[in-house]
Amino acid sequence: MEFGCGSGAMITIPLARLGWRMIGLDSDEGSVGYGRRLLATHGLDPEIIRRALLVDLEIQPDVIIASEVLEHLPEAVLSDTLEQMRRTLKPSGTLLVTVPNGYGWFELESFLWRRTGVGALLEWMRGSRGIVALKRRLFGADPGPHPSTLAHSPHVQRFTLRSICSRLEAHGFAIRETRGSVLACGPFSNLVLTRPGGLMRLNATAGTRFPRVAAGFFVCATSGRDQPGRSA
Repeated sequence: MEFGCGSGAMITIPLARLGWRMIGLDSDEGSVGYGRRLLATHGLDPEIIRRALLVDLEIQPDVIIASEVLEHLPEAVLSDTLEQMRRTLKPSGTLLVTVPNGYGWFELESFLWRRTGVGALLEWMRGSRGIVALKRRLFGADPGPHPSTLAHSPHVQRFTLRSICSRLEAHGFAIRETRGSVLACGPFSNLVLTRPGGLMRLNATAGTRFPRVAAGFFVCATSGRDQPGRSA
């Protein structure tokens, strides 16, 4: 199950197309509608993506994925959500989390993109489109043309690798594995690094090698409980 799936274009739909039994939950009506139309174009059940809450589920999943979601949740909502995730998962079920480094490269680039006016200038001059068009000519069409979400939801939480692990542990999860994502990520990096395979591999290798300063974190945890629950 993917919590906060948006349109489902990044995780729910690709995994469903590979044959995994997936459910995607999101609160944004526009994103859910987009995802359902996208599912239909692939010959999949549109009901895979639902506008619903965790408490609405009638099943107990083996895995919950929360990718680039927790940083958007206010404090009270975040605590309630983590507690509900632990209760919803099967005993010893797996929680997979990705969050950006709240003090890392992505936040710095995003700040500079907005505050210096460079982002607005590039858009006005259509510089971003020109760079994307050049890379398409050099490296082929961009994969994943569909938006991950139609909602506008700013970051309201800042995590370090230590703090996201501590937060999960405080809600009864047991950390099994952590990794860094990429070293550089953001509006400037995306323009330069996306598509050239060698640069992307180098960026990913650097993030894995230096996880605490990576642009984001991957965390694998288990529910840390062994008690009866609802059947799937």
